[in-house]
Amino acid sequence: MDHRQLPKMTVSEEQLAAFCVNAQIALKPEEVPLVLGPLNDLLALCDKLQELDCRGVEPFYWRMGRKPSRRPDEEEPWADRDRFIEEAPTQDGDFFRVPRIMAESKEA
Repeated sequence: MDHRQLPKMTVSEEQLAAFCVNAQIALKPEEVPLVLGPLNDLLALCDKLQELDCRGVEPFYWRMGRKPSRRPDEEEPWADRDRFIEEAPTQDGDFFRVPRIMAESKEA
């Protein structure tokens, strides 16, 4: 398929609602146009970029002249660690307790 024949990308309100459910994002009805407009503008820009003729343009590769420097993996004491653990809203020993953000699907 020629890149100029790709279908234009847009997101409908229904698709946005489904995405928000899957991502567990609460979006009020009055916020939908505030998200949908810029999202579809961004997708239109991507469509416009698809129209560029890039034949003969070399792909960009990040070429590092040397390997990244590595620091030794050494344990370092942290003086304020216990204070941060104590200030956690909910804790479990040395760990923070956080709410589950992905509920298990009953359909799966």
